[in-house]
Amino acid sequence: FIGQPIVSDVSTAWCTPCQDFAAWLSGETEEIPRLQNDIDLEDLRPIREMINNGTIIWLTALSENLDGGEPTVQTAKDWDEAFPNENIPVLVDTGAALHRHIGGQRVPRFATISPEFTWEGLEDSETKPSGMSLLLQVIDTYQAP
Repeated sequence: FIGQPIVSDVSTAWCTPCQDFAAWLSGETEEIPRLQNDIDLEDLRPIREMINNGTIIWLTALSENLDGGEPTVQTAKDWDEAFPNENIPVLVDTGAALHRHIGGQRVPRFATISPEFTWEGLEDSETKPSGMSLLLQVIDTYQAP
């Protein structure tokens, strides 16, 4: 991971937009889910390529299971089987610690850890943008010319 940006995606197993985005990241669909109205979704297309070619590290952390309770390793295994991508590890966010650190109530939530290991895009951070705008910033900053 040294020298690579890490995108942290906090999702919940019950969240339909989270599932839709995971399906797109896994390549199961070419239609990018609409998660935010002010973003041109076509601009997000490079994210999947950047994950698959190792330009960025993408981690999905599940903070709740299908019933809204504490996720388990089985929750992560089920997610990984439903939305397989060998380049996206699925983690269990026990106690929703990462979700609280990133901030906000809506899921999926995104934040990055820069190659210098600083958090970017946290809800209470002065570093902007956040959410989908943050993903556009990741593309602009780290995509090969």
